[in-house]
Amino acid sequence: MREPRAVVILALLAVIPLWLMGWPTSPGPYSFSAGYALPLVLLGAVLAAALSSYGSRIRLRDAARRHARACLLVLSGSLALLAAEATVRRLGSAEWGGGEGPLQPSWGFRGYELNSRGSRGPEVGPEELKGKLVVLGLGDSVLFGMGVRWEDTFLQRLEQKLDERLPVRVRAVNASFPGVGTANEEHYLRHYAADEYRPHVLLLQFTLNDPELDLYRLRPLTGWGGEKRTLWRSHLFFLFARTVAAIRDPYRGHILSLYREDSPDWLACQKALQNIRALCRRRKIVPLLAIYPLFEDFSAYPYRLCHEKVTAAAGRLGYRVIDLLGEFQGQPEPAERLRVSRGDPHPNARAHELAAEAVARRLRADWKAIEKELRSRLPPRPGT
Repeated sequence: MREPRAVVILALLAVIPLWLMGWPTSPGPYSFSAGYALPLVLLGAVLAAALSSYGSRIRLRDAARRHARACLLVLSGSLALLAAEATVRRLGSAEWGGGEGPLQPSWGFRGYELNSRGSRGPEVGPEELKGKLVVLGLGDSVLFGMGVRWEDTFLQRLEQKLDERLPVRVRAVNASFPGVGTANEEHYLRHYAADEYRPHVLLLQFTLNDPELDLYRLRPLTGWGGEKRTLWRSHLFFLFARTVAAIRDPYRGHILSLYREDSPDWLACQKALQNIRALCRRRKIVPLLAIYPLFEDFSAYPYRLCHEKVTAAAGRLGYRVIDLLGEFQGQPEPAERLRVSRGDPHPNARAHELAAEAVARRLRADWKAIEKELRSRLPPRPGT
């Protein structure tokens, strides 16, 4: 094929469908932008100019006949890729709860009310806390409530239940941030939250990836740094990259490796738990640790030893520990029904309700001991 115009046309017939495969989706990190649409317009203009340069339909038809095999190969390949892209998008298969990829319903805090501190919910000042039992929730995206309405989040449900069952007024404060670990939470509590909110009860929400010093991320398939900004726009390419990454570096193996005795992540996590407990002791704060499972198949759950390690370590330090694995395993719904969606493993509204009920029961059962522990810090009963 020596005609320059034919080469240009075939190249554009291949490139334009590839560009369309990465057409922005919303919501997500690749939402619509003129910067992505403009090159498509330019490519289309070049294609139109190349086609018009043949001068007549007869010449164009003759050129198409001469290069029929190449045209057919390019067009069929392009159409097959577009069809596969459309199928993956329709099925929502490119969703991944790790916060990467083109389909992230809870990406970028869209639709979430954030206060001036960057945590979720309305502003919380001294007036809102006065005369109330303050339950401070520290956690990651689970306690933040990714993918769940504010009124359905764990701490909002817990506040309602405790307000009804305890002899004091209760205010739960959500001081959670997606992506943080135990070491980050210890730093935030020590340098800000303990003084700002003066909590009576600290609810430390623990997810099994909390010991991470470096967050688990999907590695680029090609090794090229720009892959995530460009090729990951395509749902089909991202699904392929995610599948390959899962084979190269399985998330299950990553989680289990965090809990090796010599793991620097686990050692740092234990130190942070120890520091948080020491701060609570000095400030007369009742510490509670709620361990969330990963919402995988509970009938063949592979992380039991991780739960046991966290329970033992926190128990030795004096935390009241609630392992929510048993609560979720005891439900008729399988783990898939307790997730935000098939591809996003964050707990849904039903899971938040179950967790809140379990923690409320524990606090109610321990109330006499908690009253004794808090002593003079306890707010007065309503009407006294």
